[in-house]
Amino acid sequence: MDSRKQIEEALRPLLKGAGYRKSKLSWHKSSETAVTVLNVQKSAWGDSYYINCAVSLLGLNPNPKPPEYECHIRARISALLRDESGWDLGAILEFDNNILSSEERRDQLASLVSGVALPWLESLSTEDQVRERLDSLPKGLMVLAAVRRYLK
Repeated sequence: MDSRKQIEEALRPLLKGAGYRKSKLSWHKSSETAVTVLNVQKSAWGDSYYINCAVSLLGLNPNPKPPEYECHIRARISALLRDESGWDLGAILEFDNNILSSEERRDQLASLVSGVALPWLESLSTEDQVRERLDSLPKGLMVLAAVRRYLK
């Protein structure tokens, strides 16, 4: 099974169960004021991937399915992990290696997304939550200046 199919197989039931809808390798979930996005990006070098998490405020962009790169708050899952997290992103997301079996990779990918990405996205799933957490977001995230102006 190719790597893209392995990722889709690992994430589809988890994200569908969490209320996300799939479009290519992105999943979107909307509230009344924001859209959360989980995107899997193929690397230009080798058979490896990045997991991108993003939030778009509907008051700034009414698109109900924005691409991750147009969202107002963006982070790679690596920026959401603490150094002591214990996750081996290389083993999970680099399909060129054979460190993990397909089953182990699927299970670890689903655990990574359910344990790190989804809680972070859920914590920023409304405009009010973004306003409350804006100043305490971890370093390494991209937050557009328009968000700070809009939420004042």
